[in-house]
Amino acid sequence: MRLNLELEKEVQALNEKQKEFYYSVLEGGHSLGIAVPGAGKTKTVTVAVAGLVYEKQVPPSQIFVSTFTKKAAEEMKERITKTIPEDIANRINIYTFHSFCYQMMKLYGGQFVKDIDRVKLLAEDQEYFFKNMLQALLKRLIETEVFTTEEVSSIKDYTEVFLDRINNYKNKNILCNAYFKNKNIKDFEVKVFYYIWTEYERVKAEKLYIDFNDIMILFNKLLDNPSFKSLIKPFTQFIIVDEFQDTNDLQMSILNKISNGNMAVVGDDAQSIYAFRNANVKLILDFGKTYDAKVISMDTNYRSHEIITKAATELIFHNKGNLKKEIRPFFPIPEDYITEIKTFTTSFDEAIYIADFIQKNKDKLGTIGIIYRNNIIGAEIAKQLKKRGIFYDYKEEYNIFDRKEIKLFFKFLKYYTTRDDETLISLFKEQKGIGEAAIKHTEELLGLTFLDKALNSPKKQVNMFATIMKEFIDNKELQNPIEFFNHLYYKFRLCDLDESRLDNLQYLKSIIYDKQELEHITLKRLMRLKDESCKLITCHSSKGLEFDTCFLPAFSQDIIPSKLASLESDGLEEERRLAYVAITRAKKNLIISHATTRFEGDKVRELNPSQFLSEFDTKKFNYLEANEIKNPFSVSKNINDELEELLNL
Repeated sequence: MRLNLELEKEVQALNEKQKEFYYSVLEGGHSLGIAVPGAGKTKTVTVAVAGLVYEKQVPPSQIFVSTFTKKAAEEMKERITKTIPEDIANRINIYTFHSFCYQMMKLYGGQFVKDIDRVKLLAEDQEYFFKNMLQALLKRLIETEVFTTEEVSSIKDYTEVFLDRINNYKNKNILCNAYFKNKNIKDFEVKVFYYIWTEYERVKAEKLYIDFNDIMILFNKLLDNPSFKSLIKPFTQFIIVDEFQDTNDLQMSILNKISNGNMAVVGDDAQSIYAFRNANVKLILDFGKTYDAKVISMDTNYRSHEIITKAATELIFHNKGNLKKEIRPFFPIPEDYITEIKTFTTSFDEAIYIADFIQKNKDKLGTIGIIYRNNIIGAEIAKQLKKRGIFYDYKEEYNIFDRKEIKLFFKFLKYYTTRDDETLISLFKEQKGIGEAAIKHTEELLGLTFLDKALNSPKKQVNMFATIMKEFIDNKELQNPIEFFNHLYYKFRLCDLDESRLDNLQYLKSIIYDKQELEHITLKRLMRLKDESCKLITCHSSKGLEFDTCFLPAFSQDIIPSKLASLESDGLEEERRLAYVAITRAKKNLIISHATTRFEGDKVRELNPSQFLSEFDTKKFNYLEANEIKNPFSVSKNINDELEELLNL
């Protein structure tokens, strides 16, 4: 009864449009929720899922919720457990599209496809696998004189391009044999691509690997078999698709095949920015008409103030192919907000200004986002942040959080603070002599937790590591972050880590000390250390994030919109959607900037402001030209000095 009251409280907290979407989901049939940025769609979806379970009495295992990222799926599960007991929430199918298809194939595909239960997924390691395959292939092609050494040298530079092309075609459900059917294999470029793609598929099959696109293609094909389809449909009595604007035709084909007639989708056509991954914005634009769906516009923004929402609304209004909507801000304009448009003489000045601003706000790093069209822009700013010792997260650079020893440190930290079985099992797998068989055997033993079971294991390595972990979590002195670090650092040194790995741990220690000096931090705060860094991200990667302060550097013509945009069908509209996404990440402060001169390698490029700056009313923005900006931290230099300094960084 208490949980029903909790759900009732959650429903009452929804606004009228959110409630309308909630009841539309429960009624069944097809519904489309158009959610502007910051509309609280995740909250609305999680309440709707709880409503299906408690009000509609739908068995949890018959609900499929599709999210765009694994992180979004985890966040949704976490939110749902606040209303639904964890054991019930865990039975709800909350997955990314690829994960759902993969899980279903693992469960039932073995009856229809040989060895499907033995295949391994190429996920983050796809690029590494592809490079190794290509290296071996090219060596063999030289030895067999198919290509000359000079020809192979030119091919090596385009490794990522070839992989992107393969993924792109497979994303469109175009298979290797079908692609080359009417191609002239004697043409050099076609011949190269033929050898690479066919070898990639051959090696994958030989080693029993499948990639994400293989999952989608195979799953879609299996669904044409009525017997297989009948096994899947019980899991999809109700379907909710989040971020529907990023759905592609292949995914839509799967949705139509597994649907039982109850499909609610939620998204924003104005945030459809993945055309390069074959996302089809027309699917969301036409959904209401195609499925005779109820359309609900969730237009209240709980993130940004009026100056920001007005700019975004006016900008996206210039797109012809979109659902017209107005973003209505919930919060008033704060007194101490910053909305500025700045013009700098050089990109060097722009980077210095941003870095100096952040240095003065070092205690708010986790609330600052620097969002740009491409990673070249981020590199220049990252150099300036590094010079000032500012802690930042930049994916294109050497990232400390991607190092194996740092990931291991945070796994130990997570287990110490949460006692999470899944984390502990992953730590066991890191140990020599403990494989999948040992893990499976341990899980079958008696005990409340995996650690209890491992302590009773007859297997020596399992029992020894379990004893170490028991002493570790019982050590109360480690609740101090510095003591915790020193303890693990000592243990890592005993493992004979090489100097570079120990240096990474020392760098992590310096970050912890800096945090400790600014304010007292707990182990739980330490878990969120990465989140408390300044973020340097592309417009694409910023989707779903929000920041108190947003910098949008390089808002220049031929950068955003990109030069290629004018050559592609609907290219300009896609670029405008990118700008819209970037602007709507800002909660309070929005600083858009443009540099008239940009350094690119050893070249100097002259640029004009982005046309997008003329597409919204900038009267409420403080507009500063280059000669009006006074930066107290930098000394003026002539352009040649600046270029020389930049190249020497």
